[in-house]
Amino acid sequence: MAKSRGIPDYQSSCTPYPARGCRRSLVDNGFHRLDEIWGDDLVSNFDGKYCKDCPKNAPLYKTLEFSSGEMERRVRKCSWERFLESHNSIFDHNDTISRLPETVLHHVISFLPTLEKDQMERRVRKCSWERFLESHNSIFDHNDTISRLPETVLHHVISFLPTLEKDQVRFLSRKWRRIAAQSLERLSLTGRRLDEQELSRILVDDFHSVEVLSLKRCSGMKTLKLVNFNLKDVELNYCESLKSLELNTPHLETFQFCGPRNRPCRIELGICKQLKTMDLSGVAMNNMMFMDCNKTFPLLQVLTLSCCDMTGCIKISSNSLHELFLLKFNKSIEITVTAPNLHYITYNGSTICSFSNMNVDSLYSADIELYPSRYEKRNDTWFRNLNEMLQCLKLAKRWVFKTDSEKNIIVPKQLRENLLPPLEETDVDIIVEIASRTRDTNFVDLADSMLWISPRLKLLSVYLQSVLFASLRLAHGDYSRKQENSCSFCTSHPVRCWRHSVTQFNVWVFVEDNENSLKCYLKENLQKVERVAIDTDI
Repeated sequence: MAKSRGIPDYQSSCTPYPARGCRRSLVDNGFHRLDEIWGDDLVSNFDGKYCKDCPKNAPLYKTLEFSSGEMERRVRKCSWERFLESHNSIFDHNDTISRLPETVLHHVISFLPTLEKDQMERRVRKCSWERFLESHNSIFDHNDTISRLPETVLHHVISFLPTLEKDQVRFLSRKWRRIAAQSLERLSLTGRRLDEQELSRILVDDFHSVEVLSLKRCSGMKTLKLVNFNLKDVELNYCESLKSLELNTPHLETFQFCGPRNRPCRIELGICKQLKTMDLSGVAMNNMMFMDCNKTFPLLQVLTLSCCDMTGCIKISSNSLHELFLLKFNKSIEITVTAPNLHYITYNGSTICSFSNMNVDSLYSADIELYPSRYEKRNDTWFRNLNEMLQCLKLAKRWVFKTDSEKNIIVPKQLRENLLPPLEETDVDIIVEIASRTRDTNFVDLADSMLWISPRLKLLSVYLQSVLFASLRLAHGDYSRKQENSCSFCTSHPVRCWRHSVTQFNVWVFVEDNENSLKCYLKENLQKVERVAIDTDI
């Protein structure tokens, strides 16, 4: 006899079922004893057979193998619904467990996984469970007693919170929002339109503890006065409507201003005893602004002047200044610096300014960045100004030249006869960085010019587009004018040229032909003064 689909052969393999009094659903082996739940609500297709191993009159119903989804779709009667409820979870309609003491509930919930704890919190409805969850997570003060404390006490309380929690406090109420704002140390506004009165009110009433103020692209202000605030760091960037700024904050340590070059802002700086770093860009400069930094800015260490509208002469005098940046100069002006503790100076421009009366005894590094425009002529005036600049900074031990063409720093040979080498007897390292990489870069002419500029050159490194392309290392010995015959290169100069002191040299060039050319240049010049240097690794 053919077997029906989904109906097991009970004659060959009988699955025993319990008696009717203890009937239950056997889910583990895939068969369901359905009459134990629904009583006489029998399933269709009853085959009328009995199992010999079951009690008498214990009918063996047709068992179906189906998924829980199919079972739910086939539910028709309330008894089936009750079966699904009892199969999935246990319902306590009287909510007996909620009547237990909260200490017992805390103990019970401690055994639940984290996910079930969160689900219980989302599904809870009764007041007893709400109170339980509140007591389980935190202690709530329904009368909000802490908000009634004086604001000075609340500020003291907030000061102990981490930074992230300080920001979250403002969501509690309007009072806490005001208190949190008053305790903030940084205020940053971007793209806001506000006037001077509104900004003053914000700093005085709402954010009186602010130490860092940053305004970016804020319009509406024509004049701004920052006087007697607790500000330590002020940053004003691209506030294009601002025409006048008065700054007199005794606690200020860092000040940065960046404005449009075509509409420079006039800045009046009062006495800022704590100021250490100043960066000015797009400012209408007062020639006397930095004349006596020892009085107005006694702790100034870093000064940056960029794209500033300056005419005449700039005088900078500071005993504490360590770094000076003069950037994007397109007008030739006179610069005087008296900074005995200055270590680094950087000059960047399309023209060469006139340096005079430079008192920089501690200077270590000088960066010269020259990017002349196409209208700027590299004539004798250009190279004379370059020579004067190098002479004023001759105490530097390290030089960096940055330019777009080596022709900007190669002094013509006919002009060298009337000029003195700017770096006379100083042992220096020179780095040349050329932005454009051209095929006609003449390393021999570049090395010849650098050796004239610095007769005691120790190391010359040439970079093309930030890649090391050539290096020349020289070792010098002591020389005396009386012991050596003079040469045509230094007859009219009080200082001997490099040919009289070089004892060893080492050349490396990325292109082998250029390397051989540079070695031949060195050997030929040494032979002219009857000297021989050893080509070796130094």
